[in-house]
Amino acid sequence: MIEKKFVVRYNEAKWIILSSCLNVIPSYYAYKYRLLNESIIMAIMTMLSVNYWTDYDNLMKRKLDVMWTRVVFFVVFNNYRKYINNNNDKLLCMLSLFGILYGYRMSCKKFDDKKKTWFLYHMLFHMIAAFSISFVFNRTYKYKNYKKIENIIV
Repeated sequence: MIEKKFVVRYNEAKWIILSSCLNVIPSYYAYKYRLLNESIIMAIMTMLSVNYWTDYDNLMKRKLDVMWTRVVFFVVFNNYRKYINNNNDKLLCMLSLFGILYGYRMSCKKFDDKKKTWFLYHMLFHMIAAFSISFVFNRTYKYKNYKKIENIIV
């Protein structure tokens, strides 16, 4: 699955590189909220993703990108599980996850069918992921600070 040879035109790759840079947003939010581990993880994610799309024929870069994406998913899912307790927030996260899976799946399907719109779905996947990861980091920060305030009051 990972060893699949990609044939991507530069016009498509440049837009995916741009959308990969959206991972800087959650990295910035994590840094701003003093979630330094998450900030570093997202910064590395941005670099690996951009690095892969600048040379998309390099399978080692693809493997690193896919492996690091799994690390990011684990970290974000762990934060979701620990720090998001509000049902409305959970619903938003689940809808975002559906959007992420839909965008990624459709980009793969359109790519396999050799449709020119595949990269638009991949960009959609990047956009929704950046939004939802930022949202989870925001709620993580709020939860941790609420607990600090609660401990001071008690």
